[in-house]
Amino acid sequence: MKSVATAKKGEIDARWTSIFEVLSDKTRLCMFKKLINEDGLCTTELSRAFGTSLPIASYHLKLLEMKGLVGKKRSGQMICYHVRNDDPFVRKVVKLLT
Repeated sequence: MKSVATAKKGEIDARWTSIFEVLSDKTRLCMFKKLINEDGLCTTELSRAFGTSLPIASYHLKLLEMKGLVGKKRSGQMICYHVRNDDPFVRKVVKLLT
């Protein structure tokens, strides 16, 4: 039987692995870093900045959102993304990347 500390360490290790996996893609890493520096960018702005189609940009942002790194806010037809600085784990990731 695992101790509580061991179980928690396993969960933390799994989250780090998951984050490194999603950020191993150059486009996603660059998008995340851009959001660190310019919070509240919309999908269209990120699509233009990285020379990708809107569906590709949306796909990358959805993966970042699914891992809990970014959040989104709808403004009319636009969807804008921001770094989830409310999450202590995400703050550690940001610190690691800056």
